[in-house]
Amino acid sequence: MEGLEVTAIERAGADLEEFIELPWRIYGEEHSWVPPLREGVRAQLSDENLFFRHGRAQPFLCRRSGAVVGRIVASVDEGLAAEATGHFGFFEAVDETAVASALFAAAEAWLAGEGRRVVHGPVNLSVYGGYRLQIDGFDREPFLGEPRSPAYYRALVEAGGYAPHATWRSWDLPREVLGGIGAAVAAGLTRRSEGAGEYRAIDATSSSLGEQLDRLHPMIMECFAENYHCAGIDLPEFRQAFAPLLDLSRPEFLTRWEVPETGEIAGFSFGYQDLSRAFCELDGDGSELGPLARDPRDRVVFFVFGVTQPYRKTNLIYEIMAHGLDLCSRGGYAHATGALVGDGPSILSAAGPPDRTYAVFAKDLR
Repeated sequence: MEGLEVTAIERAGADLEEFIELPWRIYGEEHSWVPPLREGVRAQLSDENLFFRHGRAQPFLCRRSGAVVGRIVASVDEGLAAEATGHFGFFEAVDETAVASALFAAAEAWLAGEGRRVVHGPVNLSVYGGYRLQIDGFDREPFLGEPRSPAYYRALVEAGGYAPHATWRSWDLPREVLGGIGAAVAAGLTRRSEGAGEYRAIDATSSSLGEQLDRLHPMIMECFAENYHCAGIDLPEFRQAFAPLLDLSRPEFLTRWEVPETGEIAGFSFGYQDLSRAFCELDGDGSELGPLARDPRDRVVFFVFGVTQPYRKTNLIYEIMAHGLDLCSRGGYAHATGALVGDGPSILSAAGPPDRTYAVFAKDLR
């Protein structure tokens, strides 16, 4: 580690600007990615982020001869049931094991001082702020919201003593493949037609988008409770997490399913247009975000959906998939991405093997 210096920095000021700028130096044109908005990173690490009502974080920079060569953030979330687990996130580094090892050592020492005995990552403060490391599929064009990274990051993380803890998959679904998914959905609806429930799909509108999000909050928290490291968050923090994506999507892609007789919300789905090319043109500058074209009619990302426990053995899951395929068809989208699906059976397997894989890594400090 000769010549390397790792320092704890404040979550504001000149050091933070160097922290934010590092990925632009690492990725360049060699590694395909969708640059984040710089202002979004500042906001995520600022005291205005509602995460800091129940969490703490410490950013670090690694320098060699004054030049920044790596960064990391160690964080703890008191809202997590796994109280002994801390996180590393915002990890970026040049392709040198010594740099990554120095960063991990600093983060782990801070987390140990916070009483954490296990470290998971990458997790950017919480799962609502971005998490996972891409481990294959680097030949594919990135989509907006994908946890993208250089291929060598996995080796750096594993050299630090970390091993995969959980994995996720994404499928690229061109129009000709969507037909196969549609056939699988139709077969599922047929199999579950006997005794199937009746549901009412209610798409959001431009005027009801905020109301739709608020109504879905309790139900989404119920569904997410079973997901990896999803701590329950209150409505203001929920709005903070999802509003930026909603601002970039068409309102009809946020849908709730109700039981007509009772008005009970039984399921939801959310997708958005893939504006990755437009974000690449912005190159991190949010000042031009306003006039950004909202509907390129190119690719839609099927991002997340859920069904409450009483309805998981009904036909609702297939109705949700059929609705998404219909929106994609009526909208004229050339293809879709089934994004970030956890381990286990998935209807998307009808399209073949996944095209990309991601992982969260873990290390026991004891």
